[in-house]
Amino acid sequence: MVLDAVWLSAHPDDFGNLCVGCLEARLGRRLTPRDFSWCPLNVGAALGDGSARLRDRLGVHDVLNMLGVPRDHPMRRGLPPSPYEALDPEPVQPGLQFE
Repeated sequence: MVLDAVWLSAHPDDFGNLCVGCLEARLGRRLTPRDFSWCPLNVGAALGDGSARLRDRLGVHDVLNMLGVPRDHPMRRGLPPSPYEALDPEPVQPGLQFE
């Protein structure tokens, strides 16, 4: 779920559903993690229930990198490459081990 202000700027009728691509087309820009509300639906989507595009827009790369999840881990399935990988070739390893 996106913030009310984001939704209303793309869909003034207030009701309905749009996929990420259609919402971005109406907004004329790419969604960022700041566009999303903090709700259980978004947490579930970020943990794997959402499409790869939605998980990417929610900022899953940043969270997985922060947690030290390896790039080949199944939690990263379907995600496009992080735009920041060229700047930070290896994620930070804070001590958590994912197998």
